[in-house]
Amino acid sequence: MTDSTAQPKSETPHGARDSRSLAYLALIAGILCIGWSAIFVRWTDIPGPASAFYRLLIPALVLAPTWLLDWKTPGVDRRTFLIICAGGIFCA
Repeated sequence: MTDSTAQPKSETPHGARDSRSLAYLALIAGILCIGWSAIFVRWTDIPGPASAFYRLLIPALVLAPTWLLDWKTPGVDRRTFLIICAGGIFCA
């Protein structure tokens, strides 16, 4: 005998919904940061090269611990390293 009033089971597990909502929150935060960044740059009286230096320095300091503490991943091969360097040169 089946219960006709039983709620249907969710197709996605509870953890998947939480991670999806965190991803959307991160996306919204990124959109807000990018949207406001031009306004903040305009409000400052800092020269362009100094602004570019700090815009690259701060994320490098934030991301460096994640790169340095990731011991599971083997080193980057030569081709990937050259691609990363080329991206940095074009960004500069």
